[in-house]
Amino acid sequence: MKGKLIGKAKENHFFGTVMDVAVRCFHHNIFGMAAELAYYFLFSFMPLIIFGSSLISILNFDTSQLSSLTRMIPKDVMGLVRTYYNYIKAIKSPTLMYTGLLLSIYFASSAMRSVMRSLDTAYDVEKGRHPIKQFIMSFFFAVIFLVIILFSLLLMLAGGYIIQAIIKVFPQVAHFETVIQLLRFVVMIFPIWCSILLLYVFAPNHKVKFRQALPGALFSTVAWMGVSFIFSLYVTNMGNYSFLYGSLGAIIVLMLWLYITGMILILGGELNFVVMKRLETRRKKKRTLLKIQECGIQKGEETNGKH
Repeated sequence: MKGKLIGKAKENHFFGTVMDVAVRCFHHNIFGMAAELAYYFLFSFMPLIIFGSSLISILNFDTSQLSSLTRMIPKDVMGLVRTYYNYIKAIKSPTLMYTGLLLSIYFASSAMRSVMRSLDTAYDVEKGRHPIKQFIMSFFFAVIFLVIILFSLLLMLAGGYIIQAIIKVFPQVAHFETVIQLLRFVVMIFPIWCSILLLYVFAPNHKVKFRQALPGALFSTVAWMGVSFIFSLYVTNMGNYSFLYGSLGAIIVLMLWLYITGMILILGGELNFVVMKRLETRRKKKRTLLKIQECGIQKGEETNGKH
């Protein structure tokens, strides 16, 4: 009875996909790979904050626009970012900005190599790329990701000025300000979705088409936003990490958030592979059935011809 229920569940496309992804998660030990990613993300995070804070302070942007990020990023992490920003704002050192940029690229490239290895595992790739080729690709991926992240943040900061300028020219648009704010948020998320899509297409040492990477990219973006929002609410209202860990509370929260981010990123790759394989199996079954039907028709015609 139990075996029949599992068999029926696997025949269903949705439940079958979920079950296959769950089995592969344990088989590939994505929890360990997510921990490795979180480690590299942490080393990338701090220099990125230094570079971003230096850039924003030099450009004199109004950082109040970033308050909406607290919906997705835990409060303790935002507090850590504000501490860095206030310290760097007082210095305004271009040297610190360039140092932060170089360190961000270096550590982000290490994180990208870890992502490549994780996605190779997700796609059952036995042999990865040559180390030199992998290093060059990880470097370019790191630069692209940093540009996209900074572009999204700058878009969020500059969005307020753009909206105010549009309202001054077209006062009637003020009635739709809520819709405009929502669109600005969507426009900020869209580059992140594109970067995840590109990562799923080019990072694994396996031929992946853009349409084959869409399910994982969509899942990762939506899941990251949703889980980050829930985790942020939990940390703010229930999880008193500062009481448990003292001054390390913000770092612990940051590590947990980066761990969740890494896990979602790997899950997206596993999902892409499972969906791709299930669709290939479906196509093979359809082709086999068509061939059987064609053979049956031909045998019938031959039998009728003999009579």
